[in-house]
Amino acid sequence: MIGQGIYSISEAARYTGLQPNRLYAWFRDHNDKPRKLTPSFDVVKGRIALSFLDIVEAKVWSRLREIGLSPKVIRDTYNILLKDWNLSHPFANLKIRTDGYKILVEAMTKAGEPKLLAAKTKRQHFIKPIMDPLLKNLEADENGLATIWRLSEFVVLDPRRNFGAPVIRNTRIPAYIIADSYYASGKNAKAVADDYDLSIAQVRDAVDFANQYPQRSAA
Repeated sequence: MIGQGIYSISEAARYTGLQPNRLYAWFRDHNDKPRKLTPSFDVVKGRIALSFLDIVEAKVWSRLREIGLSPKVIRDTYNILLKDWNLSHPFANLKIRTDGYKILVEAMTKAGEPKLLAAKTKRQHFIKPIMDPLLKNLEADENGLATIWRLSEFVVLDPRRNFGAPVIRNTRIPAYIIADSYYASGKNAKAVADDYDLSIAQVRDAVDFANQYPQRSAA
């Protein structure tokens, strides 16, 4: 788990904006059909824990559903990227955004998506507006795999820090701790900034983040 991040279904739902029931359905075993996505960790007593790459892939999957792609086409596209293009965690691999999403588009076309059977430029224009807002907030390593997800100006998910919980960028300081300290200090951003050696802007951003992504009990 070290370096991979670990998230409960409720935590993954909080950061991705997806419904917990949907995430659970995507990653759990089905007797009559294959699961859509495979969790990085073993399922223990029915409880599913997800890695950082798992939740990135779930978010990409949801974006593709938003534009009307069928689950079968998405699953086939995923398998093509996994096998033919040899991409590890293909939906969390930022190589899909290079060359106008050529790799992703070609895989979808091979999977039989009719909306992508137009000219090459139209295919790219079809996918870019959907994927750009998400992928621009992701950073990748030299192999293309996502390593950081920027949730706000200063708050990130970084699986190498604090088990992937939201932290102030380039630190191990949990964003929620900063928000709690802000309210405990009587909303004194400067005092909190001084205590944690942060800027006032970082403190205020952590507070805004915590308000946008309120904590709930873990699933």
